[in-house]
Amino acid sequence: MSLSFFRLLDVKLQLHALNDHYEMIQSQLNILIEEENKTTPEHPYDEDSCIAHAEEKYHRCEVLFPRVFYGSYVITLHSVLESSLIEICNTLQNEAGLSLKVNDINGSILIKAKKYFESVLHLDFITDNKVNETLKHLVALRNAFAHSNGQISMLKEGAKKQIEQFETMNIGIKTHMGLIIIEEKFALSSLRAVEFLVQELSNRRVQNG
Repeated sequence: MSLSFFRLLDVKLQLHALNDHYEMIQSQLNILIEEENKTTPEHPYDEDSCIAHAEEKYHRCEVLFPRVFYGSYVITLHSVLESSLIEICNTLQNEAGLSLKVNDINGSILIKAKKYFESVLHLDFITDNKVNETLKHLVALRNAFAHSNGQISMLKEGAKKQIEQFETMNIGIKTHMGLIIIEEKFALSSLRAVEFLVQELSNRRVQNG
């Protein structure tokens, strides 16, 4: 079997690992939230103590835990997306005997891969508009967490406006006290979008190979 076969097999195995990673996050979050719900105020009959305890529990369950788990997850998702697209492009490049590589093109991974597929390989890239939009959101969120840990004040103005727009779209993105919070809804939809694109391009390569 060719080296290309094993490289594309590894791409598909990474998708399975992403699913396992997602399930692990869900399980761990449920455990942590359940443990938080068992805690009680230090002084249960003191109003200030009860309020402080409720605020701390909200912050941990609704802000801290999702940011830590889903923030790192979107970075991992983006890494797998990037490496998978590069691997697929490189495989098609070798099969077609082309000298131009996808990494010779400037831009984000989605821009590079789109240009490579459509202008160099003369193949369709993303055929599903919803997947296309979700992946654009993923790239933006990855950048926000990779470069500023999801702190809005550290983002450039264009990125800030993007986050404001995302929050109004009901896609599983919200903010709290200047922090970006990724919810389960966005993590899952991003995972499915990455799966769809990578599998579609891999299958297209097999069908045209």
